[in-house]
Amino acid sequence: MRECPNCERSLPDDQFAVTDRLPWGLEGWCNDCFKAKRQWAWTIFKRETRAGNVPRPLVCSECGGKNKNGAPISGHHLNYHRPLLVVWLCNTCHGRAHRTEEKRVRDQRDRDQELPEYPAR
Repeated sequence: MRECPNCERSLPDDQFAVTDRLPWGLEGWCNDCFKAKRQWAWTIFKRETRAGNVPRPLVCSECGGKNKNGAPISGHHLNYHRPLLVVWLCNTCHGRAHRTEEKRVRDQRDRDQELPEYPAR
């Protein structure tokens, strides 16, 4: 059981998102609070981008290319607590970023499942 610092509910570990950016492997906030925070970040980002307060580059910051279909470069959030801090990626690099992140999470889960169980003393 873990306590979500945002909603202060005690919940089982499966109610927290898996992450590789924290040493204990779980997000600090529960899934419900995390989803609400993600939605908040997307809303702020879209509003500020449409208002022209966040300039959208014409090329991908990863590969320097443009989207093949002519779609604008999209912002990829690294941290939803900082909604205006994004990495600008083309569709190809954006998909790669998500697949890489998901693979790291799956690999971490696999490693965790391989750990031997030690008997209680």
